Amino acid sequence: MPDLPIDGRQGVVRVRIRRLVCPVLGCKRQTFREQVPGLLERHQRRTTPLTGQLPELVKELYGRASARLPGTQAVPLSYTTALRLSRRVPVPVVQIPQVNGTDDFALRRRHSYTTIITDADTMIPHRTSGVEETTLPPDYQRILAVAREAAGPAMARQVGEVLGVDVSVRARPEPLRGKLVRPADRGWPRKLPDGRFTTRL
Repeated sequence: MPDLPIDGRQGVVRVRIRRLVCPVLGCKRQTFREQVPGLLERHQRRTTPLTGQLPELVKELYGRASARLPGTQAVPLSYTTALRLSRRVPVPVVQIPQVNGTDDFALRRRHSYTTIITDADTMIPHRTSGVEETTLPPDYQRILAVAREAAGPAMARQVGEVLGVDVSVRARPEPLRGKLVRPADRGWPRKLPDGRFTTRL
C-alpha cells in the first residue's frame, strides 16, 4: 500500500490483516477484515497519512499540475485520481450576509467607477449589554445623538434639519431615514408605528 515518500523514494507499507468471520447466523456480512486505525481506512488504496495530504495538494494546484507534481515526489498519481480527490475536498462554509451595503465611487472621474459591497451587519453591531455606542460609525453616532437630544420621538426630517440636510426636497431625507432604520433593526433607536424614532426604551 503506497505511503509517504522517504528520502525521495516511494514508500510502501505491507500490512497483514486478519479476515474475521461473524458467528451470528443470518448475518448479511459473513466475513470482514480487521481495521488498523491511523494507518488504513475502508475503501482506500493508500495509507491514512498519504490520503490526508493528497487532497490538500490537489486543492492548491488543481488541474493536471496536481497530478504531475506528486510524481516528482515519488507519489504516483493519475489525473483522474487527482480530479476525484478534488471532489472530496469539503466546500468551506461561508456565512451569507443578511444585510448588504453598497457604495459607488470613482477611481478616475468620468472614466472609471467601481462599487463596493460590504456586510452591513459587521458595521452596525446588535445592541447588547457589552456593546457601547462608540462602536458605531461616526455618522450613526451623530444621528443617535440628535435623536437623543430631541424633546420626544423625532421624524427623519427633524433629525435632518439639525444635521443640516436640505429637507425641502422630498427625496433628500431618504438616505438619512435608511441610516435610522438600519440601527433600529439592531436595537439602537426604537422605531414607533407612526414612523418616528426614539432612543428611549
